[in-house]
Amino acid sequence: MTRGSSIFMVGVLLLGIYITGILIFGDAQTSPNVVYVDDDFNESTTGWQIDHFNKIQDGIDAVAEGGTVYVYNGTYNENVDVTKTVTIIGNNSVSCIVLALHSNDHVFNITANWVNISGLTVKGAGIIYAGIYVDHAEHCNISHINATNNIYGIYLDNSDNNTIINSTAFFNDYYGIY
Repeated sequence: MTRGSSIFMVGVLLLGIYITGILIFGDAQTSPNVVYVDDDFNESTTGWQIDHFNKIQDGIDAVAEGGTVYVYNGTYNENVDVTKTVTIIGNNSVSCIVLALHSNDHVFNITANWVNISGLTVKGAGIIYAGIYVDHAEHCNISHINATNNIYGIYLDNSDNNTIINSTAFFNDYYGIY
């Protein structure tokens, strides 16, 4: 066997070991601990779809369990499901607005424990829905939130040991906080 073919065989062997490792143990990439959301971000943004997003839901989906999602001022038309422990920090509750994309759903539907959410205005949840709905979740902190123009502003359903501070719930059809 020549030296060139020996190097080639070693390369093929190492590549095979690498591929086998990925198949057995999965991809070694980890989710970022911090992500950034701005409604002005797009494909030309550095870190696009890695740690920079233009939708809050995409940021939550990408961030590691226990990570932080920073949301810059803007208007976000979406309904957000929070199914893992995260911290969501809006830049300013007056200028950082999350408007329900579908009024027949909650603006934020929180089903995970230990979620922190702050610095946002949430509005547009209609029919029987809430700006922030905490469903069977514990130890969540809701602060500096403006919940307005929903059916329910902030609704805690079978949820214990949660904290709401420095928040307002006004111009909601049924209850501000329920």
